[in-house]
Amino acid sequence: MGKLLLAKKTYLSIEPFQKKVRLVVYQNKEEWVCRKERIKNLKEFLQLKKARIFKGRLQLYTIRNKIDIEVKREVVGIISATAFQQLIPMPL
Repeated sequence: MGKLLLAKKTYLSIEPFQKKVRLVVYQNKEEWVCRKERIKNLKEFLQLKKARIFKGRLQLYTIRNKIDIEVKREVVGIISATAFQQLIPMPL
């Protein structure tokens, strides 16, 4: 399980959870928001040139191989699609 720095003291982590994964945004070492999702859906999201995934407090947008991480309608970080893909654990 790795973490990507989004902003000062804000990280994104993708953690295995049963048959899914948990996307978790940590702020000041505490869990801020999370979303459970299937690995298949995340990989499909990465294949699209321009897309949005999730509704609610945590949302991801992809445009030209960059992913905007949005929490409560505010962009908290931008990462590359490659870095995001490397965080996704291999299914068992």
